[in-house]
Amino acid sequence: VKIRLLLFVVAFLCLSAFCAEQGKQKTLVLVDNWVTTDTHMGLFKMMEDLGHELTIEMHSSPKIKFQEFDEFKYDNLVLMAPSIIETSTRIKLQKVLEFFDSEGKNILIMGDVDSKKYNRLLGAKFGIELDPQGSRVVDPNSYINFTSEGKKFLQDFQDSNLISTSKILDSKHLFTPGKVVYRGLGMKLDQNNRGVFSILSAEPSAFSVIENEDKIVNSREIVLVAGYQSYYNNRLVFSGSLDICEDQFLLLSGTNNMKFCKEMLLWNFKQTGVLKTSKPMHQRPDEKGIMPENYVMREWTEYLLEIYEWNHNSKNWEAFDDEKVQLEFHMLDPYYRVYLGHNESSPVYSVTFQLPDKLGIFQFKVNYTRTGYTTIREATKVPVRQPRHDEMPRFFVAAYPYYACVFLTMAGGIIFLIFFLYTEGKQEKFVKTE
Repeated sequence: VKIRLLLFVVAFLCLSAFCAEQGKQKTLVLVDNWVTTDTHMGLFKMMEDLGHELTIEMHSSPKIKFQEFDEFKYDNLVLMAPSIIETSTRIKLQKVLEFFDSEGKNILIMGDVDSKKYNRLLGAKFGIELDPQGSRVVDPNSYINFTSEGKKFLQDFQDSNLISTSKILDSKHLFTPGKVVYRGLGMKLDQNNRGVFSILSAEPSAFSVIENEDKIVNSREIVLVAGYQSYYNNRLVFSGSLDICEDQFLLLSGTNNMKFCKEMLLWNFKQTGVLKTSKPMHQRPDEKGIMPENYVMREWTEYLLEIYEWNHNSKNWEAFDDEKVQLEFHMLDPYYRVYLGHNESSPVYSVTFQLPDKLGIFQFKVNYTRTGYTTIREATKVPVRQPRHDEMPRFFVAAYPYYACVFLTMAGGIIFLIFFLYTEGKQEKFVKTE
């Protein structure tokens, strides 16, 4: 009995350890040199605390096994190697793009003023254009002396320079506003690329300059940290600074680097800004809980959908709150586009409306896209038919004028006959003359 009990305990512990290991995300970190592991210990500790199993390798190491049997071994890829080039790394650029296109994969890229062609080409694939090599962002109106050499560092960022979703989530933020110390490269974004957006940008007084040449290369809308979310909600973060999450920056008093870097990781690895839907349903208002196979033209219908947001702190799905969720009743083009109403404490969004006077195959369509949040795409097909012969009303209200015209015509005809038959005209006598 004791042996069986002991075996049971061992099996239980092994199973618990296996489940815990399965719950961790495997993350590959590629660095330029091993010094990075010492200067960014705080960043790696954040990743481990968030449930990542880290594998740190030099980008040129032969030990890297990025893919086996056409399957990627890792869930996330972190590139902290600004000097990486195509010929020196074990992971080719095309493989990185294939990795990002796989289901559930995310990438974090941290560059520097000396970022080589590899990082620049990778950024260009996602609509991110890096400033010329050797340039850095400076701001005469906002800097601090961080070292005895008096180097300038960008410091003061207001709430408007961070991505803020307070209008959507009612005082909730994906990124906490505050001062962020920055040293590195500036970037520009492709305005025609809908997936890319700015997470952290410079003040209007900042500009990007090549110091050795005293040449200004960028002075408008300088982006410092950019985010990208694909159609399938895979996420990429591109930082123009490797130092932004360096230990000495994280520990600076009066700055927000520690919180910003943590929130950047949370968003990048899909632990914030994640939405899900449940129980999409349509019904007649007087037939609750029954989804009809079809509807009749001009009939009333009610659409319901539950939307949840993942709360990283409570590790639970909570009701999502936004007044801008729209429903389209769609056939080739939207016939209706209406807002879904909801109670703040409830995840259920609903709307009641009358169907159009048009038959065909329609869709209840919810396509919710907000910067920083995973996209919601829900579509339910439903036929709308014309009424059967026994569902038609006996008389149409719209036809009453035509009915009246018929009876008036009949009445006019009868009156004419009566007048014609029962009235005599005057008879004139003609006298024959010779």
